[in-house]
Amino acid sequence: MNLQLPSLVVASLGVLFLAACAPSTMDLEVQGTEGVDYSQYQTYAWVPLDAAAREDFTAADKRVRAAFVGEVDGILARRGLRQVTSGTPDLYVYARGARAPGYREVGRAPSYEARYVPGGDGSAWLAGPGTAGGSGYQVPETQLGVRFLITEPDSDRVVWRGRGSVGVDERRSEEMLLQDARSVARRLLEGFPPQS
Repeated sequence: MNLQLPSLVVASLGVLFLAACAPSTMDLEVQGTEGVDYSQYQTYAWVPLDAAAREDFTAADKRVRAAFVGEVDGILARRGLRQVTSGTPDLYVYARGARAPGYREVGRAPSYEARYVPGGDGSAWLAGPGTAGGSGYQVPETQLGVRFLITEPDSDRVVWRGRGSVGVDERRSEEMLLQDARSVARRLLEGFPPQS
C-alpha cells in the first residue's frame, strides 16, 4: 500500500533546514494539545517537500536538511515511534519556514557618561559609569519563521506544534550549520510527547 498524504498543501519553504542559528538567536515555543493520549501513536511519516523546494536546494542545503531530519528521526525513535514509508501512519510530521533577509546588531561598545576628572599631573581623564550602549555594527542574519506540526492523518488534528523564529548567520561553517539544524530539531521536540 502506498503512503497517503493529506490534502494540506505544504509550502515550498524547506529552507528551514538551512538553519544556521546560534542558540541565542532562537525564539521557538512548543506545545502539545490537551486531551490527547500520546501513547496511542506508534508510527509516523514525513510530509515530503514539493518538487519546487527540492529543486531550489543546493548541495549544502540538502546536507543541512538531512541533519535536521536525522535528528528528528532519532528523537522520535528514542521516544518509541517508528517511521513508515507505506500505509497510513499514526502521525504526519510537517516542517516549513519562511525566509527573509535581515540583520543583527553585534559588537556594542561600552559608552560612558562624559565627565572629565583632573589627574594628579594636570591631565584630565574621561570617567563615569559604564553602560551597555554604543552604536555597534550589524551583520547579515536571515530571519526564518518556523512552523513544525505533528498531526493525525485522518482528522488533520494538530497534536504537537512548534513555532517561532530562528536567526541564520550564513557565514558560519557548514559543520556549525549541521549542529545548529540538530539543535533546532531538539528544541522543536522538547517535551514531546507530554507526560500525563
